[in-house]
Amino acid sequence: MTRKTFTTLLAAWTLAPIRFWGREWLTSIARVLVALVAVAMAAGCGPGTGDEHIGPHYEVERHPQGLTVFEGDSASFDVVVRSDNLLVVVYRWERSNDSGASWVGIAGATSFRYTLDNARLGDAALGGDNGALFRVVIQDGDSFTYSEVATLTVTALPPSAPTFGLALAVPAVSVMQGSAGEVAIDIARNTGFAGVPITLGAESSNSGIQLGFAPNPATADSALASVSVALTTPPGTYDVRIVGTGTPAGGSEVLRVTRLVVTVTGLPPPPPPPAGDFSITPRSASLTLPRGEITAVDIDINRTLGFSDLVSFSVSAVPRGVNARFDPPGPAGANKKTLILVAGPTADLGTSVMTVTATGGGLSRTAQVSVTVTPREVSCQEGEPVADAYIGPSITNGAGGISQVLRVGTGLFEQAAKTYLAFDVRALTDAAFDKVELVISLYSNPWAAAQPDSTRTVYVWGVTDNRDWQPGILPEAGIDWGNAPKNDTTSQNHFLGEGTTSSDATRFVGSLVVWSADVTRKRYRVDVTQYVRWALVANTGYSSLAAIDADGILTFMLGNNLLFGGKVDNYTEFFSREAPDACDRPHFEIFR
Repeated sequence: MTRKTFTTLLAAWTLAPIRFWGREWLTSIARVLVALVAVAMAAGCGPGTGDEHIGPHYEVERHPQGLTVFEGDSASFDVVVRSDNLLVVVYRWERSNDSGASWVGIAGATSFRYTLDNARLGDAALGGDNGALFRVVIQDGDSFTYSEVATLTVTALPPSAPTFGLALAVPAVSVMQGSAGEVAIDIARNTGFAGVPITLGAESSNSGIQLGFAPNPATADSALASVSVALTTPPGTYDVRIVGTGTPAGGSEVLRVTRLVVTVTGLPPPPPPPAGDFSITPRSASLTLPRGEITAVDIDINRTLGFSDLVSFSVSAVPRGVNARFDPPGPAGANKKTLILVAGPTADLGTSVMTVTATGGGLSRTAQVSVTVTPREVSCQEGEPVADAYIGPSITNGAGGISQVLRVGTGLFEQAAKTYLAFDVRALTDAAFDKVELVISLYSNPWAAAQPDSTRTVYVWGVTDNRDWQPGILPEAGIDWGNAPKNDTTSQNHFLGEGTTSSDATRFVGSLVVWSADVTRKRYRVDVTQYVRWALVANTGYSSLAAIDADGILTFMLGNNLLFGGKVDNYTEFFSREAPDACDRPHFEIFR
């Protein structure tokens, strides 16, 4: 049964009055028949062409109309549909370039209106737009129908007609959400459109994409389009229609269109939270370090952003002769480290810039500390002797002059001369020094200097059994061969009980080597640390005769080891405690 036959029967049945039990059931039967029609269509009863489906809930009031436009113009086709619910009506425009033999859907054309921009003059079958056919598929649920076909005719623009064209410098731009971009627009004008203001506008497929133009209107041959993308615009690709309109003098409005593809990109992922960090800051950027002394500087570890790793320290460019260490040793988990510097007695003088490097948590940080090594400041008054004199069997006491002599300390009679020094060390404490040196300014006398060049040795001893020379009881002017402490007046020995062990009454302390030909003053040093310590604290390892010096007076005895040519004139001189220059006098240099 065809649709036509079925429809005829339906009309006959619904129009005939029917009596049943004396009543008219026309309306009821009509309703039943309509239901039967719906069932029949669901079962496949209908036309064999497939071009139409029965039962749409809309009515086409106006179909697309054919258009004739000039090349470059826009052509808009539309359809008017009446429906109880327009929200469920769907439109899909199609185009045919071969007189309707085949149809192709137009991408993005899903509205009741379709606009073709910049119509091309050539035949549709050859890539132009002239002769192209357009129709729209109208769908409501499962029901759909085709509109009537509209033909587009494109004619050539008269050569004298004023016109213009729009072209983009780039066809597409990429803009991040919440950002903006720009694209240049070229405006091509013929003579009739020169200087005519062209108003620019834009239609975007997403309201979150807005375009602005400068200048607008444009009277020159270019303009700049600013593309702004809202932060809420979803990432994707959007089509933007840029429209320019202008009216030449005495003519009609001309509209030209170009399209821009805007790709919206998402925001970059937020940066990772900042990692912990640290820096180091010396509390002093420059230090002064005398030779033989110690200094230190605290280095703060500045931890930020939760940094809690252990930090290891090292230091480079330390001056030669200076020892550097960190306290506490090892990697630091606290916020402070101390750099300790100890300068030896021969450390290089001058300024050095040291680099402190701290590493931890994969990070490395540096800071610089300047250190200036200076000569050690010595108080030449410190440890100055309270008395000095030299004696011999037939030698007048040598006390009181600005210089003293060191004669030969062995042999009999006048050759057995000795020199005594007495020091008061009661002001010292054991913890107050690291080292003590006895300093004597020596030089040879002119006669010795004229002899063949050789060396002589000056020996230094100390009394360890409390038989000191006490100047308060025996002044330096009163000391002589007979009353000098520990003097051996009957033999060629230097002193009674001399030796190097703890059982000796006198203890060998050290020696100095002097050139006989050297008449210039030179300062010679002997390390007397242990002897001074014995005087201050009990030190049985140094003396078993007296565990400690009782009165704080240390007695030194000095003598040459050699007599040249049997001459008593062969001696070495040194400046006495009466010398005008304090640093020329015999004194202690105390390293603290």
